[in-house]
Formats: sequence, C-alpha cells, structure tokens
Amino acid sequence: MISENAAGDNKSEILEIDNSRYLPSVVCLDEEGHLLTGRDAAQEAAIYPDRAELQPKRALVADDQTRLGDRDLRTVEIVAATLRRVVDEATRRNGGPPAEVALTHPAAWTATETGRLARAAALAGLPEPAFIPEPVAAAVHYATASGATPIPAGAHIAVYDLGGGTFDTAVLRRTPEGFEICGPPGGDPDFGGDDVSEALREVVGAQVRHDAPEEWDRLWSDSSTKGQQRRASQLTYLTQAKESLSGRTVVMVPVHAADAQVRITRAELEAAIEEQLTPTVDELIRTVEEAGVAVGDLAAVYLTGGSSRIPRVSELVAARIGRLPVAEGDPKAVVCQGALTAITKGAAAPAAPAAPAPAAPAAAPADTAADAAAAGAAAPTEVIVPARPAVAPTMPFVIAPPAPKAGRRDRLRAIAGRHRRVALVSGVAGVLVVAAAATAFATISTDDPYPTPTPVVATTTPEPVVTTPTPNPLSVAIGTTPPEDDEEEETPTPEPEETTTEPTARDNLGSSEQDLYDKLDMSDLDEESCQSWDVDPDGMDAAIECNGDPKLDYMVAVIQFDSSSSMTAYLDAQAAKVFGNGDCTEGSPSEGTWTSDDARIGRLICFDDPDGEDIFRIFWSHDDEHIVAMIMDSSGAEAGEWWTDNSWMLS
Repeated sequence: MISENAAGDNKSEILEIDNSRYLPSVVCLDEEGHLLTGRDAAQEAAIYPDRAELQPKRALVADDQTRLGDRDLRTVEIVAATLRRVVDEATRRNGGPPAEVALTHPAAWTATETGRLARAAALAGLPEPAFIPEPVAAAVHYATASGATPIPAGAHIAVYDLGGGTFDTAVLRRTPEGFEICGPPGGDPDFGGDDVSEALREVVGAQVRHDAPEEWDRLWSDSSTKGQQRRASQLTYLTQAKESLSGRTVVMVPVHAADAQVRITRAELEAAIEEQLTPTVDELIRTVEEAGVAVGDLAAVYLTGGSSRIPRVSELVAARIGRLPVAEGDPKAVVCQGALTAITKGAAAPAAPAAPAPAAPAAAPADTAADAAAAGAAAPTEVIVPARPAVAPTMPFVIAPPAPKAGRRDRLRAIAGRHRRVALVSGVAGVLVVAAAATAFATISTDDPYPTPTPVVATTTPEPVVTTPTPNPLSVAIGTTPPEDDEEEETPTPEPEETTTEPTARDNLGSSEQDLYDKLDMSDLDEESCQSWDVDPDGMDAAIECNGDPKLDYMVAVIQFDSSSSMTAYLDAQAAKVFGNGDCTEGSPSEGTWTSDDARIGRLICFDDPDGEDIFRIFWSHDDEHIVAMIMDSSGAEAGEWWTDNSWMLS
C-alpha cells in the first residue's frame, strides 16, 4: 500500500499490512471455509497445501473455477477476498472508502481477463476501477522519478518485468500525455522468480545429497505437520539466499536435512539459471522487433519485478541491447508507484489495445450470497492509498501484564496475535489505487507464495542466513564472581602511583556498541556482564548481550539497526517462523505489537525453536530508536514473564 501525502507533491509511502511491506500472494481455505490470505494463508498452506492457491494470478487467467481442498471456488472470489482485505485496511486507516481505484494488469491481458478482474473488484465493493497496464505504470514511474533521464515524445522504451510468477515484456512509445503500448506484448506466463528459487534448491540439493541424500529427500516428502513446517522454513532460507546473491557473491544456506550449512556462490546460481534467463532476453528482443522498433533506437530499457535484480539479468540485457538497463529503487514497488503517479498526475497513457477496459459490472451476479461471503473474507495485497494523519489501530485484544518495576513506564501492554493488522499512513488525499499485478493483486503483493517480506536481505533467525543455519545462540548466562576474601588478603596494597582502574564492561566495547549500551536501562541487566554479540544482519550498527536481571538461561541480546527498513526486514524474517496464534506473555508463539501509555512502541514476535530445540525466543522492538531486543529460555512461560516485567529496555 502506498499513500500520497497531503501536499500532493508526488511523494509516496509504502503502507504496511501484517507488519510488512510485502505480503505472500497465496490464498488458503481454512477448515471453516474461510479464505485466508497473507501470512496466515502462507502458514496454513505449509501444513495443508491442497487447500491453497499459490499463484492466484495464473488461476485468474487459467479458469473460472479453482479447487481448494474439496471445494470448487470461483477464481474471482479468491481475488475479491484479496482486494477486500486491502480496501478494508485502507478504509480503516483513512476514515472512509476510496473515491477512485486503479487496477494494474499485464499488458497482454484481454477484455476477458480484465473483465474477471472488474468482477472481483465489484465483489469486493470497489467503485468502478481504472485499468492501467503494468508496463505503462512502470514507465511512468521511471520517466517521472527525480533525476530521471527525459524521454522525448515519439521515443520508444522497453520494459523487462521478471516477477515472482511470470515474465512479461512490452515496448512503449512516449506521447505528450504519457506512454502507449506498441505492438504485441511478450513474455512467459510460466517462468518467474519461483523458478529461480527452484533452481537454487537443486544447486543446494546437489551438495547435500553427497552426505545426507535420505534426509534431503525426506525434507521434501515428509507430510507430517512438523515436516511441513521444516519445509516452509527451508523455502524461506532458499528465498533469502537467492535475494542475498543479488548483492553478494557467496552465501551460506542453512539446511535442515543435514543440520549444516551449504556454501553457494552467485556463479553457481547464475550457471543454474543461464538457460532460463537467456530466452527471456531473446523474448525482449523479439518484442522490440515485432513493435517495428530497432533495438539500437530504444531510448531506455526499464527493469521491474523482484527477480529483475539478479545481476545476470542486467548483464544479459546490456550485452544484447548495447546499453545498461535502468533499475532503480524498489523493483517490487515500481508498478504501484507508477500507478499512483498516473492516476493522480494524469500521466497515464491510453490502455493497451490488448486489454481494453471492460464495462462496469453494475448488477450483482446471481449467487449474491456467495459473492458477499467471498468479498467479506480477509485478503492481502498492495494498494496505493490516500494519506492522512495516523489513526490508532483497533486492537483485537489487550493483555495487561503485572505492574512494572519502579521507574518503569506504567500501563505496559502486550498486544499479541497474528491477526493483528498494522497499516501506517500520514497526510490526507483522495484516491485509492489497488495495483493488481497480473493476478488482481496490487504490485507489492508478490507472486512468491513465501516471499522475503522486504527487499533487503532478511534473516529468519537472529543470526543472518548467510552465516549460520540456526540462530546464533546467545551466550549462556554468566555471573560476575568477586574475588575470594583470602585472595584479597594476599594481595599487597599498591602504592598510590601504581593504582590502576580496572576497565568496565562498557570500556571493552567498540564505540558504536558503547552508544547502544548508553541507551539501555541497566536496571533489568547486569551491566558488568555486557559484551559484544557476534552477529551481522544487514543494516546492523551494533549488537551487545548482557545477563538479564533476573537471569534467564541465555543472555539478553540487543541490536541497533541503521534504519527502519533494515529493522523491519530483520523482524519480518523472524515473524515468518511463527506457527500459532498464542500469547508471548504466556510462552506460546505469536506475532503482533506492544504498546505503552496507549502508544505503539514496536513489534512483538515469539516462537519455539524451528529445529526442535527446547528454546523459546521473544523478539521485540523500539521502533523509534531502530532497536530490537531478544531473549531465549528453555521455559516459554519464564521468558514471557521476564518480558512482561522487563520489556522497556531504554533509559
């Protein structure tokens, strides 16, 4: 979700849903017949894959009906549930329904597909939408971005879009009003980032099979609940490694089956996908030529879609086109941001001939009851929303912990539960744009059913995925033991000039660690036990660990991040490990937020060890300071009690 600010100055802000900028595209039918979406759907699908549609985009194009479990549902109902979830969130955050809606779609869609999308929008209760082809939205964004190279009227550009589930190409001509599509769009509906992840799985598997072939095969065939959870966790590791290799040349991939980590290089992954990537560039060239444009006459080639950031993509495109492609900003947000510009600034070009806007579905379908049920189901997607001052979110329930220690902020509350939805916006405007990226999903809803929630490389455990297969365990809690009395008696009294001051724990920390140390309230920590914590997640400025007061089985860890996005990426990865909807204060897995004095302080995430160890972890954040703390203990109840009494970490 993206909001335009009140001044209308073409700035936008991605609005979080499920505490994340990115939501899985998967839709899953639960035991009671309700459609689950987003993180809830991804977790349910890991256990009941037969009830899930991983690629609603393909389903919307392929058939009117989609089978989930033992039920056949209309595909538009699945999409309508997705749109309804986003619109409800936008309405709640902005105090009213959207005045305008724009849906984006693949350029190759015809009136049949856009008609289905319009029907889904009607089921979701949306006003008649405007349709914007995705390459047009991407071109608008790139052409109007700050510092962009001007594209003169009459010039042509090409768009290479490699998303999670599909690959699309298009050629556009710059017009005085915006952009128009030239010639037939191209692409491959059966190739996308999911296939790259599958290729990486094969690369990892080739190494693991040397030492643990049976364990590797069992990892992908175990149908038990635990097996499903381990498989989902492994897929998260693979996705993170794939995205990490866009910025690094080597990663270490944790492998559950071998209880080890496998070293994978960017060269190995690129070799594995070379035969799949080369045809995508061939398709781009074919699309350009069929539009009647010489490759050398292109004014620019724009890359969009999360998988377009694979370095080999730029290399292959540049080698064939003769110029470097343009790839700036967040590749998953390009289409959504362009749609915002198009609908608010009038920069959109006419719709592609292949996808004319269908007539508005004025009348409700015959099975109105089914439509209403589908429209009312919660569903995730990404939307561009009008901004307004932040509104206090409605909490599903509030747990009042025991009174905090003296000197603590009072009325500390833990707000837990994975069904808590968070969306943050500011300012006031008057449009809502749901970017329906090829599946009636808004653009930041990714086609990857188990996406890494943020564009920066995230970790699913306290230790980054590129360095360890399991969370870097905190040091076992230690105590500071004073010298024995007889040792003190044997020590001669030094001369005054020889007296030295023993360094404190703080003195032994680096400068950035000392800055973090100084921010902490040591009334809950043993300050002389503090030491550096050897972790290195993306965006980390410093990390230390100290004994808790009272002690837990492991030391309390605190990480300082350099930005909100880095912190969010780290926490999103932890949230992906939550299976359950319990209460952190009682030692059961959950994901939500925590507040103090009726103000949201940060996120609260807790879960059992994903590898079956007898360890319960709790992560919580102080969002304003970009600080995340973590505790681990063999007793979930004791960890929850410690957090309840000691969660306010700042001085």
